[in-house]
Amino acid sequence: MAFEQSGVNLSAHAEAAKARRIQQEEADRKATLAAEEERKRLEAERIAREKRIAQEAAERSRIQAEQEAQAERERLEHEARVAVAREQAAAQAMKEAVARAEREKIAAAKRAEEEKEHAVQAERERVASEKMRQEAEAKRRAADKAHKSAVNNEALKALVDAGVPDDLGKVVIKAIALGKVPHVSINY
Repeated sequence: MAFEQSGVNLSAHAEAAKARRIQQEEADRKATLAAEEERKRLEAERIAREKRIAQEAAERSRIQAEQEAQAERERLEHEARVAVAREQAAAQAMKEAVARAEREKIAAAKRAEEEKEHAVQAERERVASEKMRQEAEAKRRAADKAHKSAVNNEALKALVDAGVPDDLGKVVIKAIALGKVPHVSINY
């Protein structure tokens, strides 16, 4: 019986060892599955992290490219605005220069016309003044001649009244008037 018991014990021991070994194998298999699951989870996390990092890098690159493109567009727009402003300023300056030149041309023509009119007027005034001077001189000479003639006629009348013939009196008056008779003069 002891042998039988020992066989049962042995068999129970073997069964227990087999059960432990099956449990251990199951535990090892679960641990291997758990380790594989953990490795897969870690690998999936690594892949997800790398994918997220790649996406973030791509997004940063995309944003940077957009910002650079926007900056380039703004720079080009600014340059275009500056060029347009320069062109407008140049056109305005040209327009002002043309207008100024036209005004100066008109002013110069007006000045020339005014100077011409002034010169014509000055010449007219000079001619009129000269004419007036000549007329005044002619009047003075005519008056002087009339006065001298009147004085000479009075002197001739006095000589004729004194008995000097008329023809001889005229010769004497003429000689005195011309200063040919010394120390004798006629006061006009």
